[in-house]
Amino acid sequence: MKRPDLSQSITILANIGVIAGIVFLGYELRQNNDELQSQTRTNMYQMQAEIQRDVFTNAGGVTDLVMKAAQGQELTLTELNRLNAFRGYVLRTFEFMFKEDLAGARDSSAFMVLIFENIPDFLEFYEQRKDSQDPDFVRFLEQEIISQLN
Repeated sequence: MKRPDLSQSITILANIGVIAGIVFLGYELRQNNDELQSQTRTNMYQMQAEIQRDVFTNAGGVTDLVMKAAQGQELTLTELNRLNAFRGYVLRTFEFMFKEDLAGARDSSAFMVLIFENIPDFLEFYEQRKDSQDPDFVRFLEQEIISQLN
């Protein structure tokens, strides 16, 4: 039986090193993917929390305008502009959520339905602006959100 020479031994060790490096790289990629998914979930939560904060706990701000509109009281032009700015912010946030993570947006569909149902004239606001929205986002809203509205 022939003994391997030095160059063969070095080649074998180098190949083992390459294989170990590939295994380590795969492990690092998996950790990175887990971290990115966690960050995406955190972003989705923060976007929902910001909308909830503005709608439900922002006394003296948007909440008063939403309640005034819900009760059928007439809004001043300034109040209407503030409410429309908020509606636009919410719609852009929903679109960002959709583009950021489709599965996360689907998981947030009940929240989105709640917003559509509780912000006065939000559906009408959306209908007026949907031609300027991303067509894939519009399709998502129509199929996943608007179809669930009462």
